[in-house]
Amino acid sequence: MAHLKEDWIDFGKLEKELDEAVQKDARYWRENDAKFRAVEQRVETYEQFRDIVKAAHIKPLDKKDKIGEGKRNQPWNPYTSKTAGQEHPKQDEFSRKESNNLPKTSHEFIQSWKTLGDAPSEKYHLLTGLGSEQLGHIFRAEIGFGLLGDFMTVLNQQFRGSDCHCIVGILESLSRTNRFGLSVGFLSKPERQDCLELFQKLQEASSCLEKNSTSAFASSETKTKDVLPETRESGKLQPCQIAEEGSDDVQDKLMALRKLYKL
Repeated sequence: MAHLKEDWIDFGKLEKELDEAVQKDARYWRENDAKFRAVEQRVETYEQFRDIVKAAHIKPLDKKDKIGEGKRNQPWNPYTSKTAGQEHPKQDEFSRKESNNLPKTSHEFIQSWKTLGDAPSEKYHLLTGLGSEQLGHIFRAEIGFGLLGDFMTVLNQQFRGSDCHCIVGILESLSRTNRFGLSVGFLSKPERQDCLELFQKLQEASSCLEKNSTSAFASSETKTKDVLPETRESGKLQPCQIAEEGSDDVQDKLMALRKLYKL
């Protein structure tokens, strides 16, 4: 009896171990094939490569597959079912929703950028909406191939003088990213022209803002010089001087950025 107990084999355990080994082997080859597909597709970032490998187990739907069988209560396009008298959501509501969905990684940004397609105004709002700090964080590793040229084209074509300081901050933040010189080197001739025109517009806009702020502060000074004479005589900077220093700071940044962008 003791001999029989020692020779007893747990076939259930063996079957379980065999199934696990088969699944592990299948997973290995499935992910290996996904890696080769990702290389053939020439993905731009590691995040895209990783996502393709992670999704290797997902199979495409077949014609026979049905999703959500049964009665569909929600219309396919809810806006078509609204009456003409109903008001549409306000623009600021859309803005709040969009601000909550802003990309936080380079992979998310590239997806959003490609989704916008041929919509330069939307791309411009995406860049200025993210701002210099967030863009610098997203592209801290490197700027995706071809993106810097797209940025220059969009910012130049959709330029607004009121966004002067924001755009200068974006250019400065991008210049601090890794391999920035390589990205500049890959700019095409039209993209370099857009970059040059953008810097010219920034130069003009900063000068215009300087004149406007100087005249505004000068007018304010004229009205208040009799009220607070001690302020004018103190060693503190006057408003006009502060405005000029702010403008000079922008001009200095533009000069430094011209060298980094090889203009």
